[in-house]
Amino acid sequence: MNERAPHRAVAADAVGALMESEGLTFPEAVMRLANGGAKQMDKKVEAVRTHPAAEAYRLMEAGELEELAASIKAHGLRDPITVGIIGGERWIVDGRNRERACEITGVQAEYEMIEFRDEDALRAFVADRNERRNITSGQKAMAHAMLFPEAKHTGRGNKMSGKPDNLGTGHWKNLVSQARAVLAHSEPMAIRVRDGFPLSEAFEQAKAERAAALSDEARKERLRDQGPDLLSLVEEGRMTIAEAIAALVQRQAEAEAVERSKRDTFIRLVEGAYRSLPAFANEEFVAGFRQRLADEPFRRTVLDRLLIDKEPSQLEADIHDGSVAFALLVTEALNPSKKGDRS
Repeated sequence: MNERAPHRAVAADAVGALMESEGLTFPEAVMRLANGGAKQMDKKVEAVRTHPAAEAYRLMEAGELEELAASIKAHGLRDPITVGIIGGERWIVDGRNRERACEITGVQAEYEMIEFRDEDALRAFVADRNERRNITSGQKAMAHAMLFPEAKHTGRGNKMSGKPDNLGTGHWKNLVSQARAVLAHSEPMAIRVRDGFPLSEAFEQAKAERAAALSDEARKERLRDQGPDLLSLVEEGRMTIAEAIAALVQRQAEAEAVERSKRDTFIRLVEGAYRSLPAFANEEFVAGFRQRLADEPFRRTVLDRLLIDKEPSQLEADIHDGSVAFALLVTEALNPSKKGDRS
């Protein structure tokens, strides 16, 4: 017979007794035993601070608090305020709203004292009370993210702690993942979700803002590489990133237009040379041209249009060299494999 079986039976009986007598959930009852067993009750406690873990849940607004106060006045305080003890120091870990409602109605508040082994145990206790709270699944996920910002805990602080019974495991993990992403992006945005803003909307907003931030960095890198003077204006606050990018785009468009004009002009010159030079290899064309040059007005017009102001010997040499160079370039264009082979 397994010697540990009697101990397991006793533990199971103790958990069942706590669940029945105090209305605890199974995780709460197990945790109560793990932290020392039955709770200690006290009518009065000295003023204690609220533990940061309790702030994972919002304080009630005035109207909600009045309703709670009216309920406590009519029916009494059903659940005591929980005071957690760590290393001899006392903290309110659950029941801030109930304590405030008791102060409003004058009803004597009751406190339960629970000693926790460590911070994780206290936070897991707070998370396990998720199911009792009348808040949305998104708020519960954000509370869990605030209690456990990183998904590295195991055991009592694991990422399944505090999962609402009406949610599947996969859905809960996805919500907690979104909540952690929002919390990592912006604590004020996370607090808005804690207070009731839809988690899905906050998650999409956080994604958009992160994308915009990455986009801004990419645009700064572009300015740093292509327009450092414009980046300086941005860093001095004299121009926004969008304005600097617009100025850079306009600058590059103008430069491209100038370059395109130069290309087009050059191509027209090459095209004209290609179409005209071979004509001078035709004897009939050359004879006709020589005959026309005998006409002084024609000869003068040609020289003016060509803007020729060189000595005949120099002009002849330039035309010869230019014709040879042009022929070589066209030949290379037609036969790239023979480029540079001019021997």
